[in-house]
Amino acid sequence: MNEDALQKRAKNIRNQTDFIAFLDHLIAQGRAVPGDWENETAVSYVDGFRGYLSDTAKEDRPGKTAAQDGVSWQRLAEIMLAARVYE
Repeated sequence: MNEDALQKRAKNIRNQTDFIAFLDHLIAQGRAVPGDWENETAVSYVDGFRGYLSDTAKEDRPGKTAAQDGVSWQRLAEIMLAARVYE
């Protein structure tokens, strides 16, 4: 699955089942083309996840209000995609 297909799949997540399917494709892509991932270890991936989340916490996201506490399955998928290469 190429990058565009992963991005499209991430944007179409509506529930937990969709998110699990997204994770399956993300794992398959990571195994098929491991060189595409900047953060190849679990520790560096989680560090990228945290860094991306911290750095984008102040950004305005269309359709989201400051009062919203929850994170959507779609947003979580977007963060996981970014964490592959975010330093």
